Amino acid sequence: MNRQHWASYGPAHQQERRDRQSAERKRLRAQVIEAYGGRCNCPGCHVVHEVLLTVDHVNGGGEEYRRQYGKGTPSIHRWIIRHGFPDDFQLLCGSCNLAKADKDKCPLAGQEH
Repeated sequence: MNRQHWASYGPAHQQERRDRQSAERKRLRAQVIEAYGGRCNCPGCHVVHEVLLTVDHVNGGGEEYRRQYGKGTPSIHRWIIRHGFPDDFQLLCGSCNLAKADKDKCPLAGQEH
């Protein structure tokens, strides 16, 4: 195929490619969420809505991981799946994850929230 063909191929198939990538990201995320229980792991938190759940490094180290293996969430999900869902990851809701990052643990852990 010549250069002109490839130049027209890309734009014509961008949406198709984006749709495939989006479906793959959703599939990976759903697999990780299911494997880690589908709910926030902070004691007392009852968040189960998957849009609100994030993958957390139990003992910290997320920054080092991103430096070593890649910054995108799909790369983290792929790594977790490839390594058999290691125990050093957990699900937290966005609020508990942010509190843990700021205070080393959610200040509401153990309380209903």
